[in-house]
Amino acid sequence: MTETDVEMKIEGFAKDNITIAKFMKNLETSRFFRSVDLISSKQTELVGYKVKQFTLSCGLKKGL
Repeated sequence: MTETDVEMKIEGFAKDNITIAKFMKNLETSRFFRSVDLISSKQTELVGYKVKQFTLSCGLKKGL
């Protein structure tokens, strides 16, 4: 995870695209973020399991 004054980048792994979408929706309803965008998603293998590796860009709300 990296952060600037206006943006936070989140990188992680998820079971599938639906899980990523639910995570994004939860972030969007947070009072801390004004926007959540999917930058990349690709299938990879982690400890023998097929998973989605993803990167999100989250716009931070000002004044918090």
